[in-house]
Amino acid sequence: MVIFFITFQPEICHIIADHIPDHSCYVFDGFDGAISVMQNMKNLPDLLVLDYTMHNHEAFDVNEFMDIVKRRIPKIYYNDPCIIAGTRADHWDFLIRYSHGYKRDIDPKLYYDVFERIEKVIEDPDISQYIPLMQKPKPLPKDFYVTKMYKEESMKDAYNRLISFKIRAKVPENLFFLMELLYRSQGTPLSLEELQKQHEEDSRFIKISSLKCQISKLRRILEDNPEFKYTIIKRKNGYLLLTI
Repeated sequence: MVIFFITFQPEICHIIADHIPDHSCYVFDGFDGAISVMQNMKNLPDLLVLDYTMHNHEAFDVNEFMDIVKRRIPKIYYNDPCIIAGTRADHWDFLIRYSHGYKRDIDPKLYYDVFERIEKVIEDPDISQYIPLMQKPKPLPKDFYVTKMYKEESMKDAYNRLISFKIRAKVPENLFFLMELLYRSQGTPLSLEELQKQHEEDSRFIKISSLKCQISKLRRILEDNPEFKYTIIKRKNGYLLLTI
């Protein structure tokens, strides 16, 4: 078989070609060279092995070329990201068999053998890591929702809930300010001294004894509104606003 590799990564396709030495393989780093050769060929290649990343980056449309020459050339995209690993050979076989068919003078089994060998090469972890679109995505971490983008969005939603709770439960302004401080600490306990300092930074001066009283009142309001699902707990190093 005559196989044309057309790719942005000729070095990768040379590696693939080395694994099918019993066929005549030619590697081109773009469509221009391949088309120039094909236009002067009496018999077109038996298979085109294409780079998927060229699909939307080249002005040349291989399907349009086939329409012009009124010939169909079996083609596959070796790094097609839409194919499940381990099924590439079957996918390519099905795709060609039921689209425009194999060349009549070549046994489809010969094509399938080539597909299997290409699949084996490009899915080798030592090689696939260098092929565009072949890298497996990293597993989504369990703490993904505390990354910046989602953290900001979730904090916005939670703060809107706080505002809604303030209105519905008629929370006094001084208690709501305390609640905001505890909420913004994001799981870090705040001591009475830290809460007092943050009040002062907002030009709100308050005694430690008054803070204790406010925490008690705010905790009671939260207990009277269990649907809000928040509570205040005391730790050795301070107070926390927690979801329950």
